[in-house]
Amino acid sequence: MGTRFLLTIVIAIIAELYLGSDDLRAPLASVPLLASSAFALIAIPSFMLQLGISRASPLTVNVVRSLAPGSCLRFNNSTIACTTVVRR
Repeated sequence: MGTRFLLTIVIAIIAELYLGSDDLRAPLASVPLLASSAFALIAIPSFMLQLGISRASPLTVNVVRSLAPGSCLRFNNSTIACTTVVRR
């Protein structure tokens, strides 16, 4: 799974070198800022989501997953009703 991201980066760099325009390329000095911004906007929220899911009850996780767009779980009214009625 880790090599998928490396392969994506390599393909993006090659595509940029062959198809990109020099006018639109960011200078090399801004690469650390772009990399840290990408990390902050992509990796940190994903990590926080995984942390939250690991600490939540399975019923709550399934409800949240069923409400997410593009989810493979279907909206289930009985699960939502059970979650709103039953308290810890």
